[in-house]
Amino acid sequence: MKAVYPIVMTKCDREYYPYYIDIPDFNCSLHATDPYTGMKQARKKIFEQIKKLKSFNEPIPPSNYVIPTNHYSDVITLIDIDTSEFEKEQKTRNFFKFLTVPE
Repeated sequence: MKAVYPIVMTKCDREYYPYYIDIPDFNCSLHATDPYTGMKQARKKIFEQIKKLKSFNEPIPPSNYVIPTNHYSDVITLIDIDTSEFEKEQKTRNFFKFLTVPE
């Protein structure tokens, strides 16, 4: 599945993980060390939320190109996601995770 979702990044006064990332279409959020890491983590969080919704047979929010309005000086951007890429990555990780070498 390929989709696009908006995120809102807010710079906080925290020393540790100073960026707050809101993902409104999935009603979730996270903190990150910098905008680049925040975008990567947002992509991963969206994938996890899609996977969770699928497991409970709940509807997945449709791709959303609408940028939310905000009165603060936040960074608002779109995040693209391709769930097939994450699924390939997970299969590879699981393969190596359980690979054993005979003695």
